[in-house]
Amino acid sequence: MEETFKQKQKLKIDLLISEEFMNACEKFPRHNSAHESYAIALEEFEELTDELVQIKEKMNELWIAIKNDNQGSKQGEIIEQIKDLNLKLITEAVQFSAMTERFYNDIILPF
Repeated sequence: MEETFKQKQKLKIDLLISEEFMNACEKFPRHNSAHESYAIALEEFEELTDELVQIKEKMNELWIAIKNDNQGSKQGEIIEQIKDLNLKLITEAVQFSAMTERFYNDIILPF
């Protein structure tokens, strides 16, 4: 049962990546070199890591609120911020995955 759930989740994620890949292919021309593809993928990776760093900071802030016994609204506010950052993180992960796919399709596959 757990494996079926994971398979369904993977299919959903693959679909998101495919959609992002197709959108990028429609909006932007084919990558001309490994250098160009790398730079584009690196930019997405850096945006992904920026989101992760922000989540880590919010988790530290949450832990401080918990240790200070700040019940309710402060913890809830931080959790809401983490939820928003999680969506941004997922979006950046999808974009990064799509750009690595683009690298493969534009640069590696033709050879």
